[in-house]
Amino acid sequence: MSEQLEPELERVARMLAAAGPLPDAPATLRERTLAIPDGEEVIDGTYKSVKNPGLERETFGLGLGVVRVPGMLTFVSSVTPVDEDNVHVRWMFSVPVDAGEQGARFFAKQFTSGVTQDIPIWENKIYRAKPPLTRVDGPILAYRRWFRQFYSDWEPVEES
Repeated sequence: MSEQLEPELERVARMLAAAGPLPDAPATLRERTLAIPDGEEVIDGTYKSVKNPGLERETFGLGLGVVRVPGMLTFVSSVTPVDEDNVHVRWMFSVPVDAGEQGARFFAKQFTSGVTQDIPIWENKIYRAKPPLTRVDGPILAYRRWFRQFYSDWEPVEES
């Protein structure tokens, strides 16, 4: 695990442990976080938006993203490069007051679990000019084309 990320995850884990046992999410909360169908994508320069029924994602350039599950959760992510190999990631999420402490704990538990599972991927991620892709990988090559606009020294790679 990354030495820089480990203390933050430990702090979050201690905070969650101090909050007491995490209850199961209310049925409606579980149902609303299941499969989300494909939706509409809008790309306008450095702005990118994907709106699905039940999930909306907006990206403002490379470093700022907002994900919304309408009526359930708003999540903001900010990523700042520190050096060639490291980034500083800041996350903030909020839930409506009527979701109560139970809803906030449910999302905190889900978020922490997801981040923990992703660490090995982040630590071992490498760039491949021609990555072996499957259907479940989504439109990675289209995303890369959008991404290029943020790099002044990008050398186009022939993709098939």
